Amino acid sequence: MDYINYVKQSPMMGVIGYGGGATSLGRYGSQGPGPFNGNRAIASGGGGPRINNIQYSSISSTGNFSDFGNLDAALYAPVAASGGDVGGDATRGLVMGGYGPAAAPNSRVDTIQYITIASTSNTSDFGNLARASNNALGAVSNGPRIVHCGGYNDTLSPATREEMDYVETLTTGNTTSFGNLASARYAGSGTGDGSRGILFGGYSPTNSIDYITIATEGNSTDFGDLSANASTSSGSFGNGTLAFVGGIGELGIDKITVQTTGNGTDVGDLTANRWGNPGCSNGSTGDRGIWMGGYDDGVNSNVVDYITMSSAGNATDFGNLHTATRGASGMSGD
Repeated sequence: MDYINYVKQSPMMGVIGYGGGATSLGRYGSQGPGPFNGNRAIASGGGGPRINNIQYSSISSTGNFSDFGNLDAALYAPVAASGGDVGGDATRGLVMGGYGPAAAPNSRVDTIQYITIASTSNTSDFGNLARASNNALGAVSNGPRIVHCGGYNDTLSPATREEMDYVETLTTGNTTSFGNLASARYAGSGTGDGSRGILFGGYSPTNSIDYITIATEGNSTDFGDLSANASTSSGSFGNGTLAFVGGIGELGIDKITVQTTGNGTDVGDLTANRWGNPGCSNGSTGDRGIWMGGYDDGVNSNVVDYITMSSAGNATDFGNLHTATRGASGMSGD
């Protein structure tokens, strides 16, 4: 795997999804019995070539993804997260930043776009990031608040960003400063339990795990280490107690307990080597997490894997994306 040329040519996000993300990557959880991540998985954008597609599927079923709508431009390595009110809704999804569009392939964007997750449609304008960037370290949410962490833009100095910024999910507007990462990083993924946000990995591939308290502005704190370096933008998700990241060394799956600092534990493998594979979940009520697409050995993947979070273990085939891609953003909601 040629990480250096990958990041130079098309550095990617996190998933909460991809991170991320992400995404992941995933959606916010309440501080009670949540997270209620929602049963609709969303993958937005991606690269090789860059696309503006938004794709979706029901997490509790298995099968292929369908077309949802379009981003405002073809973007590689945006980051996404979803949220809503304090009652546990994840009704609105935000897609932030990205690399492209294709007409200006070396540009980065500062745009924030949003969708109503229950309604298939194109995105609407939300506001702007503090700095145009792609490949955020991750995005995490507690519902009313979404925090965008890190990012990359080699047209600026420094290229790698350590700042974190946030928005109020159900309003529209520009980001506000949240604090700084422990170190400047990008191309990881983020998830959480609605109270604590967890940020995995980052480029150059690292095993670092950081955390923040989403409701309280401040700097990130060291959580522990993954069992090995996470591949670029290895997707993550959680069930309110546990969090998982898939793509450790391109294949492995680690888990942590969100409210207990410590190191990740290897619990199994993806169905095949991949990186740039955003993740999301349907939370504690559905107990299923998925990883969407990715890249390995020169080929974009359309493969979607899933695990049952309460039992973990090796991933199982879920179905296929509508469009094979790497470096999409991932989130879930209802």
